[in-house]
Amino acid sequence: MGTKKKCFVIMPFSKTQNHDEDYWTKFFDKIIQPKVETYGYFCEKSKAMPQDITDNIIYQLKTADLVIAVLTDNNPNVMYELGIRHTLKRGTILIIQKGYPIPSYIQQIGVIKYELELGADEFYKELSEYINSLNDGDKPDSPVIRALGTPNYNKDIPMIAVEDQLPNIKDTQYEPLLFKDPTFITAEKNNYEEIDSNIIKSDRATIAVWVYVNQPNSGIRRPGSHHIFGHDTNKGYTISKEKYNGYINMLFLGHINANWEFGMASDVIDKRIDESDSLKPGWHHFIIRWSLNEKTYVEILIDGEINQKTIDLSPWPKELDGKITIGTWTNKLPEYYIETYLYRFFAITDLVDNNWITTEINNKPDEPTG
Repeated sequence: MGTKKKCFVIMPFSKTQNHDEDYWTKFFDKIIQPKVETYGYFCEKSKAMPQDITDNIIYQLKTADLVIAVLTDNNPNVMYELGIRHTLKRGTILIIQKGYPIPSYIQQIGVIKYELELGADEFYKELSEYINSLNDGDKPDSPVIRALGTPNYNKDIPMIAVEDQLPNIKDTQYEPLLFKDPTFITAEKNNYEEIDSNIIKSDRATIAVWVYVNQPNSGIRRPGSHHIFGHDTNKGYTISKEKYNGYINMLFLGHINANWEFGMASDVIDKRIDESDSLKPGWHHFIIRWSLNEKTYVEILIDGEINQKTIDLSPWPKELDGKITIGTWTNKLPEYYIETYLYRFFAITDLVDNNWITTEINNKPDEPTG
């Protein structure tokens, strides 16, 4: 399976004129997200956040492969975001509940009507047709693009693999790019790196790195546990159903007992994503990314391929201390070092888009020397 496309749903997230917050939550969780994801999209929605999110919303509208706008109840934020999307790119689907008026200035675009009381089959049929039609580049679904043509924006999100930059987005935190040259991480040199662990608290984040995978039973593949990165509060918390949103006790990515494994444990959960080690020796690109909506789904991507064992890691803890250690476990004992090369490690409080992933993978580093 290849890299998933991104779908961004612009819709109300709180009470509107005729629907409450619970309705909108279920509408996304039960109706929109499951269907859209059957087409290979990573689907998320706009939501309330404590800070000014204008720049972040615009970034999502710019980078999403597909945008679905829910026009029911004529929410002003939805209309504003729809206008922005129409000035940016094509690939937008409009939906509205039957019986609600469609604004005259968008009637000619085409709007899918839904009536959930009678079932979603007809709605899903039309939605499928619209999604499939997006491959037809001769039929722009934006009145702006239809009238003025496709815009050419000079301030695109930079591609890290080309320019060694990170997206300059307001309210986005990132760590400086580490290992700009392939670096052999070894206990002999004790040359691990550390970054601030606050990035883990973000509702959405990406951690990415190139790893040189050794021959079987050597380097990072030798028997034992060898951590590409790890975080440990060293608090010794145990799982307790009576606690909520407590400390992350550990979070890691590594080669553990002959598998590639991502794990996270706190005082309420302890879960893992395992991937059998069938990689050929050489450079491989690893991504961990998560997005918190009503639930937190974490994905591990190896060479752009999404692991099928995506798991729900709710509730996502919001308290932690210490650092993220790169190249070994947090106690820095020799047996946990990866004893191999790392290249271009970065962490950012956002989801990198498919263009970035494709560009990064197409810029695989040369075989290390020495």
